[in-house]
Amino acid sequence: MLLRDRHRHGAWGALIMGRAGDAPPFGSPELTVAASLAQPLGDALRRLHLTRLAEESTSGPLGLVLLDSDHQVVHGTPTVATWFDDLAHADAVPPGGSGLPPAVYALAAAVQDAGAAASRTSWMHSRRHGRIRLHAWRLHEPAAASARTAVVVERAGPTEHIALIVAAYGLTPRERDITALVLRGRTTADISRSVGLSPHTVQDHLKAVFDKTGVRSRRDLVATLFARHYLPDITPAHPASPRPPLN
Repeated sequence: MLLRDRHRHGAWGALIMGRAGDAPPFGSPELTVAASLAQPLGDALRRLHLTRLAEESTSGPLGLVLLDSDHQVVHGTPTVATWFDDLAHADAVPPGGSGLPPAVYALAAAVQDAGAAASRTSWMHSRRHGRIRLHAWRLHEPAAASARTAVVVERAGPTEHIALIVAAYGLTPRERDITALVLRGRTTADISRSVGLSPHTVQDHLKAVFDKTGVRSRRDLVATLFARHYLPDITPAHPASPRPPLN
């Protein structure tokens, strides 16, 4: 018996029942019980499969690289070269001939500027892994010989999308909260109850969001934000050409 979910998206498993050779065949009561279990088991298996898929597609070993004062590689983990291969425009050569992707070079240089913060975070798109988070630290004590900067690269989590949207369009905290609820399919009445505002005020905030994002309706907002900020992560571009080893 195939285990299908309630929305009939497909079969997520199969239920196979058997009895010993000297036992009577399954009767109507047993088959009725089995049929009643098919949909709940299908729903559970669907969640399990898709959750695992989401974890696999958004996780993975991060990459770490240590750089000297000239932004030359002192040490890199085996995974970092793979991450760097995927960065968009990775074939461009930054100043100094370090061989690093320009975004990594720029972030490492930023934390070494006089008076700069000791750490910085940036995001960009890779060719195969979607949105990537870069984080650089200025090392106060030399590590791994002459290393002065550490840079970690990893895939950005789904919860970071809304933060990036807020930064991109200059949304206020209230507009951010309402946009997040719209993206979850919530109605104006639902949003009004969630944020403690009248439906009229919610609509005023939505109008401001529409103006800032250049759309005219909820449907356009969801479609536009999906196309601009989510679709590139689930349909990455073609693989990049291999880069030479870091060291």
